[in-house]
Amino acid sequence: MVAQSTTRRPGRTSQIDGDDAVLARALEVTEWVKRNSGIVLGALAALLVLVAIFFWYRADRNRRLDDAAIAYLQVEQSAQIGDEATAARDLQEFIQRHDGTPYADEARVLLGQIQLRAGRAQEAIPVLQPVAEKLNGSLVGPQAALLLATARATTGDAPGAIEAYLRVANQSDSQFRQTEGLMGAALLRSEGGDHAGAAELYRRLVDMQEAGSADRSLFEMRLAEEEALAGR
Repeated sequence: MVAQSTTRRPGRTSQIDGDDAVLARALEVTEWVKRNSGIVLGALAALLVLVAIFFWYRADRNRRLDDAAIAYLQVEQSAQIGDEATAARDLQEFIQRHDGTPYADEARVLLGQIQLRAGRAQEAIPVLQPVAEKLNGSLVGPQAALLLATARATTGDAPGAIEAYLRVANQSDSQFRQTEGLMGAALLRSEGGDHAGAAELYRRLVDMQEAGSADRSLFEMRLAEEEALAGR
């Protein structure tokens, strides 16, 4: 009769050893928790406080956004049907009360438009500046930057206006806004006698348009004019 081997399987032994190590580690952790129950309870309490603060902050933020949305609808309607002086005052109060919300950005743009129409471009600049600075961080950022450029041009600050226009042209995610920025900067450069600089911007505008489109033909004509004025 062939004798049966009594050699133990290495795989089974390794598994048992691994289970023993895990069990030993679990016992160590349990003992540590018993010895440091005060620390553990304190940490859990701190975690619960942080979680509670997080949910309170989120709920408070949502409530403030809802309040701002309702209030903005009211001042927007007032601006559309009321006199501009009253609308401007209401918008300024709204901005102070709800600053930091997206609706305050919209209120700044609306107030800037009212001030520009009223011939108060200098007052519009500080109103529009905070929104214009976060060009792609606000839905109305590009619009605010374009209005800021208009305000600066109106006050005689052509270099500042060109800078604002080019910032929109170079950083906006919207091709429509990029086109507006390039057009505004090109016109100001041409008016200031920088025809070579204007031609550079019209060349960019040409490259942005589809071949054979009416816009491309218009910009090609403007490009030719500026190049001729520049002596090329």
